[in-house]
Amino acid sequence: MLPKQFKTLILMLVTILVLGSCGKETLDDETIALVDGEKIPFSEFTDKNPLARLSGKTEDVIKDRIDAFIQEKLFIVEGTALGFGESETIKMQVESNYRQQMLQYVYKKAIMDKIISESYLKNLYEQSKYEVWARHILVQYAGLQRATTTRSKEEAMAIVNDLGKRLKNGDDFEALASKFTEDPSGKTTGGDLGWFSTGQMVPAFQETAFALKIGEVSDAVETPFGFHIIKLEGRRETALKSYEEEKAKLKSSAQRSKGQELNSYASSFLDSLKNARGLTMNNDAITAIVQELEPLVSMRLSLDDALEKVEFSDPIFTYDGKGKDTKWVINEIRHLEEKRRPKLEKAEQFSSLIETLIMQNVILDYAKEQNFDNDDEFDAGTESFKNKHIHDAFFAEKINDNLEPSDDELMAYYEEYKNEKYMDKEKVEVREIFLKDETKANDIYNRIQSGESFEKLAKTNTERKSAENTSGLIPPFTKGRYGEMGKAAFEMNLNDISKPIKNGNAWSIIRLEAKYAPEPISFDKAKGRIKSDIKNQKRKDLIAEYKSNLEKKYDVEINYEIAFTFYK
Repeated sequence: MLPKQFKTLILMLVTILVLGSCGKETLDDETIALVDGEKIPFSEFTDKNPLARLSGKTEDVIKDRIDAFIQEKLFIVEGTALGFGESETIKMQVESNYRQQMLQYVYKKAIMDKIISESYLKNLYEQSKYEVWARHILVQYAGLQRATTTRSKEEAMAIVNDLGKRLKNGDDFEALASKFTEDPSGKTTGGDLGWFSTGQMVPAFQETAFALKIGEVSDAVETPFGFHIIKLEGRRETALKSYEEEKAKLKSSAQRSKGQELNSYASSFLDSLKNARGLTMNNDAITAIVQELEPLVSMRLSLDDALEKVEFSDPIFTYDGKGKDTKWVINEIRHLEEKRRPKLEKAEQFSSLIETLIMQNVILDYAKEQNFDNDDEFDAGTESFKNKHIHDAFFAEKINDNLEPSDDELMAYYEEYKNEKYMDKEKVEVREIFLKDETKANDIYNRIQSGESFEKLAKTNTERKSAENTSGLIPPFTKGRYGEMGKAAFEMNLNDISKPIKNGNAWSIIRLEAKYAPEPISFDKAKGRIKSDIKNQKRKDLIAEYKSNLEKKYDVEINYEIAFTFYK
């Protein structure tokens, strides 16, 4: 048994250790930073900066990216503390975003995940490990995409059946394809499609081709292009990343290939929701409201303001056994951000708007019943959106609202930097005889050498339209203009005359008339650039100042090493 005083001492030590370990979080190999005692997961940084984006970059580049990430976090923390998240503007933006995000989330959970399931994607991934080489014979019938034939579907099927029999009896696939296929590119290649991977062919064709064994010929396969007979010529492995890395690309491909099935399922899903809620439209009421809105179109009102002028109290539709009138519509419109509220441009738009608003609410009610708003996946997205608006509001008020320079600042900045930042470039001025015929160019050059006037020859012979009325004189220009002619001009001395210079499909003979050294642009001409430069510098200084102060206020610790190691 331990003496009582030892027990007391051990208990005190344990208490001190426990309290000490709970008092402050520490950096670890899964944490990019501590901000105000809160751990910022490294995964949050890598989500925004995937490996491919920063792999092999210098530590300075990675450090700058981390600093920008932490700066954004600090502005959000400070903006939240200052109450930016509670402003009516941001609340409305968050509410509007919530509705839009939830509509997309319901589509994903209730529709897309049903048609494009995890098991379907994994099967697609397994298929994507290979690409196949196939040939096909296409037989079309009237009414199909790109079909030029007048034959019926039954006649096309009869041709395909006959071809199938001939192939089973040993006829050569390439020969039959060259003769019978109605795919223009296959006429000269024996129906050869080359190598292709998943997602490149329409679903029915793809599924059949990938299921065949090498050398095997399929039965008739119907697609929107007609009937196909497919022969698999080869199969080979592809370079594929992990399932998680390929998943987004696979899902995108599946959405394209299953577009029709998704639309059909979505339509059935919405119909089931409407029926479950007993949704019925009062079409007579909608027609009457459209008629009353017609005279208000010319007033260019927002639709909610226009509806307030309509004296109509009958229900527009019934939902869950309750009638909803124009007051409901007005309230729904005013839940939108002001910039998203529709204008009354034509009365007929009311009908389509009503349908959209009702279906949004039907879907949102379904989402509440399913408790989707408590899903971690959905909650993370809405929180991220709110934080973005808090950051932007903080940045606008604390940074961007304090940048406008005074006239004295503009002039002082110009005087300090005019010889460094606001210089006009070196220019030259030439007189040119521009000719499209090389023989004529050489003849004119010889006449100049014999003493004929350059100005007169330019006035009567130059073929450059813009210089015909100036005896070939071209306004001063900077380096990079007029191709080979311009390049030669900057290497000449005053009054030098060039030999004919090939300039594209023409020839130029030039005399250097003047050279203009670089000189400061006037203040008035440079004013816009000066203002932009000052504001950029002020913005940079303010950001650095706020970041420095907030790092001290919120006791920031940053784990740069975890990122340096990861991106190596």
